[in-house]
Amino acid sequence: LVDGGAEYIDAFLPALDRAISRLLFSDRPLVTACNGHAIAGGCGLVSACDMSFVNREAKLGFTETRIGFVPALVSVLLKGKISDTDTRDLLLSGKLIRADEALNMGLINVVCSSAHLDSDVRSYVASFCRNTSRQAVAATKKLLCGSGLPSLSDLLNEAAIVNAEARSLPDCKKGIAAFLRKEAAPWTVDYEKDHRDPA
Repeated sequence: LVDGGAEYIDAFLPALDRAISRLLFSDRPLVTACNGHAIAGGCGLVSACDMSFVNREAKLGFTETRIGFVPALVSVLLKGKISDTDTRDLLLSGKLIRADEALNMGLINVVCSSAHLDSDVRSYVASFCRNTSRQAVAATKKLLCGSGLPSLSDLLNEAAIVNAEARSLPDCKKGIAAFLRKEAAPWTVDYEKDHRDPA
């Protein structure tokens, strides 16, 4: 993202939205092995999976608000996955959490050591494939993605609109520009000016 500039970000974000939608609506169970940090869109990808195994050293979070962006798509992913209280805390603060915290709130399924990550995932997948009907799993995934009003598809479309609108907000433009320059966001600079110790 940093090397590509603003044009790359404008192309990347809609592509990420499409990728996450494709993952969600896949008729196959999605299992992720996350052996590093999962931040912003990366955490969104982990959230879109049905089962997520994460290295205990990883940090996870949705840092979009820190650069003036709205975490619209992931707000949909988190509905029903974690509590509203945890969703608000993560999305509004943009903070990073440890893997064990993510596990406790239900954001991920398994925390394991880096050394056992691949074998734990392989073992789970083998057991899953041996013990479940592919057709029943596909029908269940369809039920999970299509049940409720409004549908997941409707919520994702609404989130995509908010996502697109957010990119035109002045704070988003300024925040992304500061991020690309590897500088503090303007509101961080303003806050620090206003709250200097009058020593």
